[in-house]
Amino acid sequence: MMKRILTGVVAALAAVAVILFLDSIWVFVVLLLLFEAAGWELSRLGKRLYPKAPIEALLLLVPAAALSWLAPQSSFPAIPLAVLAASPLALAALLLIRGGNPREALGALGFLCFGLVYLAVPLWSLFELHRKSPLLLLLLLVTVWGNDSAAFWVGSAVGRRRLAPRLSPNKTYEGSIAGLSAAALVAFVGLYWLGAEERLGLWAFLVLAGIAAQAGDLIESLLKRAAGVKDSGQILPGHGGLLDRLDAIILAGPVFYGLLVLFATDVDF
Repeated sequence: MMKRILTGVVAALAAVAVILFLDSIWVFVVLLLLFEAAGWELSRLGKRLYPKAPIEALLLLVPAAALSWLAPQSSFPAIPLAVLAASPLALAALLLIRGGNPREALGALGFLCFGLVYLAVPLWSLFELHRKSPLLLLLLLVTVWGNDSAAFWVGSAVGRRRLAPRLSPNKTYEGSIAGLSAAALVAFVGLYWLGAEERLGLWAFLVLAGIAAQAGDLIESLLKRAAGVKDSGQILPGHGGLLDRLDAIILAGPVFYGLLVLFATDVDF
């Protein structure tokens, strides 16, 4: 347990330092490295499901899609969306050329297309949140961390009713409710500290991001259970792999950024 706590503290301090002291383009570089490493873990899971398919293509697709976001563009991100749209065609052609079992090829195609969106879209979202305001990205991360921590500790201590026993036996309704409560409290305290406690819309977006964070955790659990593993990797002592730590923010980031864009919410801190 102590190993888990120390790893979490070190990772959190490193994340805060990157967010507050690096320019957005360097934050993008750090995110690209993190998500490429997560892509390697995801490709290992995919290999367990489709051992003969070229799942390693994900390691080329993720940086290609990520870097396309830096291309000059208008308010409509045409180039990145074109990359996402063209990728399934390129992957289908690759799988057809290699031949093999059509059922496995179709499953591998779906896994690769999912993996590309699963990793590229949150990378874009987190980068854009930092460009809007480093404090906004930090507020999202702290909200998600509060959610995760409360869900883990309360669920471990008093959790009784299983939330999704077939996906993640340790997750409970009690932990989930505690996590969302903590997310709501952390979001309000953070906005109050920033002098924006009256921004109820922004607070609601953060709470919805907390819900998305829990869904992201379950999605990653689904991937691991399908592949028959407990953790996505062993790079983080006491936590497992990078995907095990990024799973919540992978869905929370796009949801939060998407709500800001959808409702044209300005940020002045």
